[in-house]
Amino acid sequence: MSTTDTHTIVLEYGAESPFRFQIEADRVVAAMPTPESVDDVKASALAVLQQPLDFPPLSQSVIPDDHVVLAVDPATPDAASLVAACWVCLEEAGISAENVLILETETLGDSASPPVDPRRELPEAVRARVQWKRHRPGSADDCAYLATTAAGERIYLAPELVHADAVITIGLLGFDPLLGYRGTNSVFYPGLSTAEAVKKSQGQGHQELRPNDERPLRQLVDEIGWLLGTLFTLQVIPSVTGGVSEVLAGALDSVLREGKKRLDELFRIELDYRAETVVVSIGKTASDPWQALGAALAVSRNLVGREGKVVLLSSLDQSPQSGVELLQTHDEPLDILPKLQHVNPDDREAATQLAKTLDWAGVYLLSGLPDEVVEELGVMPIGSTDEVERLLAREDQIVFIPAAIHSFGRVRSE
Repeated sequence: MSTTDTHTIVLEYGAESPFRFQIEADRVVAAMPTPESVDDVKASALAVLQQPLDFPPLSQSVIPDDHVVLAVDPATPDAASLVAACWVCLEEAGISAENVLILETETLGDSASPPVDPRRELPEAVRARVQWKRHRPGSADDCAYLATTAAGERIYLAPELVHADAVITIGLLGFDPLLGYRGTNSVFYPGLSTAEAVKKSQGQGHQELRPNDERPLRQLVDEIGWLLGTLFTLQVIPSVTGGVSEVLAGALDSVLREGKKRLDELFRIELDYRAETVVVSIGKTASDPWQALGAALAVSRNLVGREGKVVLLSSLDQSPQSGVELLQTHDEPLDILPKLQHVNPDDREAATQLAKTLDWAGVYLLSGLPDEVVEELGVMPIGSTDEVERLLAREDQIVFIPAAIHSFGRVRSE
């Protein structure tokens, strides 16, 4: 009697229970690893803050009279624990709580749910004394002039950044369609700059580029970090469940270099050939779920064959924004691209990736959206995980990608 090896695929997508699927091993083209969350993020952060990469401990990197800004990427998982770990070191250095400001940027998702206070893990006696501000990108008049870049661009940032004695970046390391790799200095620009900077930065992605290829926006954010004089950073590698799998701290270049190495090991997938079906999951913790969907589509489009299937597992329940809505009024998905370039909506990247994927393959979406809304976009709605199982049972070669928002994929020969 012969037996067939099987795999159990588990994909977290923001619902109470993950999607579990039993599949024959020879039908799995690739299944990415699933790094787990650390048990104690604060303890992990404290350990690396006391022994950072190529830099003195944080407690020795500031002086008592310094005004310190913690520039926090709003997409950072468990940011409150990271802030609490930083405070332990700042207090040890003699920094007053009144001299500490946590600075974040407002995001598109803020209107759907109130932001989480990053001070909540601080000691009660300290919490109210540490300032917290969310920067809304506006005009240059609302910002402070930092400097002019080598390319001649005048840079305006939140005034608190420009006037701080020490700036520590706290963020998420990950693949990014515009930057190649996000993290470290990417927290500054365009989010902590002007509305004009935000608009200019949209749509700078290039599908043919790999993460390590030269990116003008990545070069710009690193130049801004240098002009600002930022030296120290605290960054995390995500887990598949939306938590933190690793914490890195120290000199910016060293942390980014090590972070790229770990991301390539954990979230980079390279195939010898395109797959018939790609299944990707989108965690509910994404600060902008449509942006997360765009990132998942970018990975899928790179891996799925022509006229194949892309199956998205999500808890997305926010209505489409203006860019994605254009798909409702155009018969051919690619017809919206000139309009996106002209109007440059906030969700341009998500709309672009959805249009390009729809032109290439069939897209199926499990979400919290009404079926008619999904269908109007040219996407096929999936009502339940049972339907997902039935759909996958008919497919031969499948790629499974957990935490697609953090991933990058390509076919080696392309």
